[in-house]
Amino acid sequence: LSASRDALTSVANRGELETQLAMMTSEFSQSDGTAAFSVMFTDVDFFKSINDTHGHTVGDRVLIDLAKHLQRESCAGERVARYGGEEFFTLCPDTRLEQAARRAERLRVSIERSSMGGLNETSFTASFGVAQAEPGDSVESILRRADKALYMAKESGRNCTFSLTNEELLAGVDQPEEDDDQSPDPFLFVNR
Repeated sequence: LSASRDALTSVANRGELETQLAMMTSEFSQSDGTAAFSVMFTDVDFFKSINDTHGHTVGDRVLIDLAKHLQRESCAGERVARYGGEEFFTLCPDTRLEQAARRAERLRVSIERSSMGGLNETSFTASFGVAQAEPGDSVESILRRADKALYMAKESGRNCTFSLTNEELLAGVDQPEEDDDQSPDPFLFVNR
């Protein structure tokens, strides 16, 4: 069991994540798309400055608290894993892209409102990239799409959520569009 767990946070480690993702991808490809699932990539914003300002012990505590928060806020059947460093991954079975993006946005808001690592006076935020399994996907292509969506969230100022379809990735969507008609509702995710 310890071989499948992250030593610091006790959530699944990257190897276990990739094993689970491979099984879900295989199941999806054999189901004619009915076993849809999505993934959420989470990255702590400005984590280096947390370590530099407060020390690595506090940085570790932030990661432990975030892992617990992600697990506590996860739906039944979802699997949280530490991908590496300050990056976490959540596997969301039976979840379509729009639903996963809304969940990620709710998580983002709940993280912003929480105290992590005892840093009550410090605003703590995270960015999210979301992707859904699509026909022809491999483990690598799903990870790459979620990572690109996360990159887009980081590039647009952090503390936000982006989702990305394969069609959007192939079309070269790399910058968020300005949307004058954005909803003021923080729980409503606008898919771009």
